[in-house]
Amino acid sequence: MINFKALFVGASTIIFFGLLLQLIFLLAATGYTIVIREHPEWQTIGQLLSYTIGGISYFVIMSASGYITANIAQKNVYLHAFLIALLTTGISLISSVREDGFTLNSILFVVSGIAFTIIGGYIWLSHQHEERIIKN
Repeated sequence: MINFKALFVGASTIIFFGLLLQLIFLLAATGYTIVIREHPEWQTIGQLLSYTIGGISYFVIMSASGYITANIAQKNVYLHAFLIALLTTGISLISSVREDGFTLNSILFVVSGIAFTIIGGYIWLSHQHEERIIKN
């Protein structure tokens, strides 16, 4: 049975924090552009740093949403995590597709989003297992 409340809360969490992260990233990119004009030698390290921070943030948002969804759903945890990841990454992917279609990066975005969300569900399940052991 699919818990629509869990899907709604999980998808809303991803959308809200994803948009918040994009706003922060946009503000940081604006500042980064100003700095690069004066110090072009920082361009490579700046790009690496931005991709690293973006990737870590994406992992945290998707995993936390998987955890929250699992906590609400309580059953079929992996199914619920998979569905919210597919829904939200699909919406993001469709809204960003250009004339050239899907790229390798866009496919990796979807696959990693699904994996990260399922990891969040797995973490929730492992916490439930630990709680059962402690209670007994």
